[in-house]
Amino acid sequence: MIWQHLSAQNGFDHRSLPTTRLHFATLIIALCLLCGCGESGPELARVKGVVLLDGVPVPKAVVIFTPISGGRPSSGGTDDKGEFELFFSGDTKGVLPGEQNVTIDNSRPPGRPTPQPQTPARYRKPGNYTVSVQPGDNFLTIELVSDKKKSR
Repeated sequence: MIWQHLSAQNGFDHRSLPTTRLHFATLIIALCLLCGCGESGPELARVKGVVLLDGVPVPKAVVIFTPISGGRPSSGGTDDKGEFELFFSGDTKGVLPGEQNVTIDNSRPPGRPTPQPQTPARYRKPGNYTVSVQPGDNFLTIELVSDKKKSR
């Protein structure tokens, strides 16, 4: 009786309710498929490279690229040869393309031996070394200069 009253007043037909739900569910599924079910996120550039201090590989350093224009930083670590690869998050390799502030630090807390050569303090702060990351694959040689060589 209530359905007949609503139908008469508003042009609502209760018999179309299941069909309306089916159309709505189909629309939701179609939108999900159009949006994609795979990986999503920004386009990333792959970055590998080597860190050198006065031409000598810098081992066991943390390397961080922070986009100058803003966005999530990427990081990685150098091996004993000074080589690194950067990760955007977890197991996702890459860096947002564009200009990057680079920080490199292989210092250790007091009482723990620091690998040699040690990165100068200025490279441990953003803004003292920048690089440009292009879309695609990048191999970068980051050449740092020690405080002794800089003052000559």
